[in-house]
Amino acid sequence: MFVSINQVSTVACGLAEIATNTSYEAEQGRQKVEQAICQMEQIGQGSEAIQTAIEELAKGSQEIGKIVNFISTIATQTNLLGKLKP
Repeated sequence: MFVSINQVSTVACGLAEIATNTSYEAEQGRQKVEQAICQMEQIGQGSEAIQTAIEELAKGSQEIGKIVNFISTIATQTNLLGKLKP
């Protein structure tokens, strides 16, 4: 079978265009993956900040619980003292 130079040239040009398009699409995909990685890192940092805030709230809640218990103890003692007065 005889293939002309024009046919070979046409096929080669088509293949070059396909390769160029594939390279472009691969670059676009790489950029999207990099963007996704950056966004996941930002989400991770946000999650860490939220975790820290939750831990601080838990500590604050424990402190409030201690204060409430202390006030309750003082109120109980005050009531006892009031009952002891003639």
